[in-house]
Amino acid sequence: MRDLPDISGLVTELNEAGVLRITLARPPLNLLTQDLRHALGTLFGEVPPEVRAVVLTGSSETFCAGADMTEFSQRFERATACRHGANGHRMMRNLVRCPVPVIAAVEGPCLGGGYELALACDWIVAGQGARLGLPEIKRGIFPGTAGIPLLARRLGVHAARMAIMAGAMVDADEARQQGMIDELVPQGDALQRATTMSETIAASPAQAIRAIKRLGDHDFLDRFDSHLMAEIDAFEDIFQTADAREGCAAFFDKRTPQWVRPKNGPEQ
Repeated sequence: MRDLPDISGLVTELNEAGVLRITLARPPLNLLTQDLRHALGTLFGEVPPEVRAVVLTGSSETFCAGADMTEFSQRFERATACRHGANGHRMMRNLVRCPVPVIAAVEGPCLGGGYELALACDWIVAGQGARLGLPEIKRGIFPGTAGIPLLARRLGVHAARMAIMAGAMVDADEARQQGMIDELVPQGDALQRATTMSETIAASPAQAIRAIKRLGDHDFLDRFDSHLMAEIDAFEDIFQTADAREGCAAFFDKRTPQWVRPKNGPEQ
């Protein structure tokens, strides 16, 4: 297995079968920074021609616990939200449109932006100890990196909407029952299972595999791009609300947030 250059908190390895392993490497929680989003967007937008399949993983204890909230706490301005959206949407657009299959190998926490990242993959294998969900509502915001359409693609619109509004985090067994992941394996086995699956795909005819992926996503991709355009405007607006500021402050203070309760119509 040969190493490709490390990129901003990522470790990349390409094996002889043509499987590219991308490891999130910002221990202990592999939190997504703007720089990491940008690096992932570049990597998925420029997949080397010798790559036949991709495994996206984290450490043996954590896939990704979500966004680095310290970046949100610094400036609650439209420009900050715009940068978050631009980097995140570029990353997700390139991942969803990656020409080769991408399998997520999940162990431990896979939350918020981390679960959005896994949702953009073609298949999610999770170890028994994984915990998954989109808890952004508890921070006064919503999943701003395509989590809404990606979860709806799996669960259906109504179930996805209710799950996101509840902000629930579930264990791997419940996630498998609900359809939030594709395959459940013993704790610690997710990476090996994902690698085995990827090597099977890599041994198949490359052009046929790429055509299957492209055609399978054909109808979804047009709707996906339309959603991203609407999402960035909504996220910029929500990002500037008092509830967003309160949610972030409560997170760092380790307390229950006190939401705005307007008496006369929606908050302005």
